[in-house]
Amino acid sequence: MIVILSLLAAKLFLDHRDSEGNIIDVTYTGSQSNSQIHVGKDTKISPFLNAQGGNTAEFAELLDSMVELRNGLGHDDHQYMAQAVQDVERNLINFDDKIVDDMGELSAIMVRMDTVRAHDEDYHIALDQRLANDLDVDMSNAIMRLTQISTAYQAAMQVGANLLNTSLLNYL
Repeated sequence: MIVILSLLAAKLFLDHRDSEGNIIDVTYTGSQSNSQIHVGKDTKISPFLNAQGGNTAEFAELLDSMVELRNGLGHDDHQYMAQAVQDVERNLINFDDKIVDDMGELSAIMVRMDTVRAHDEDYHIALDQRLANDLDVDMSNAIMRLTQISTAYQAAMQVGANLLNTSLLNYL
């Protein structure tokens, strides 16, 4: 119970509000576990980046750098603006490989989702075809076949019963 409460208490995004309750800023705090959703029959995936080991906290730093860039570009002091742009540029270059890796991870998830979707579509088409074949049965033909199979089954049971009744004494 304590684990569940601590998971509910941790928010992925912290909203910062002014005195009137309007959202003025949002902070991404990262996640410690991966959310999963069903995308197909017996298939669950996480459509988000892997959160284990503080992996998404680095993404939060990237977002903070971009906010710093926005604030630096809006500043009146040109020297401060140039320094902010240089600092953020350095941070963004450091995050470049991480972003490419994360884009590859998300692309792999999208490919898996497309594969599951295609598989489920094929499954539903096959199921629809089977239902159509079962519903389009000629009733008189089905009754005649059922009668033939039932007669053959009864004959086989009668032969089996006659064979089981024979014993060595019947031959003597």
